[in-house]
Amino acid sequence: MSLSTAKAAQSATVVDEHADEDAAYLRVIALVREGRAADARLAARAYLLRFSHGLPP
Repeated sequence: MSLSTAKAAQSATVVDEHADEDAAYLRVIALVREGRAADARLAARAYLLRFSHGLPP
């Protein structure tokens, strides 16, 4: 694998991770708006466990 191919693959992984985080967050918001508090709580807990790094400085 060339260096440029490796960098492209790494970049795609970062984009996928950000997209996954965004989707998980929006899922929590959707559940809250639907009035599904218990499901939102579970989804929020899963979100925090998976994406515990928080916002970058």
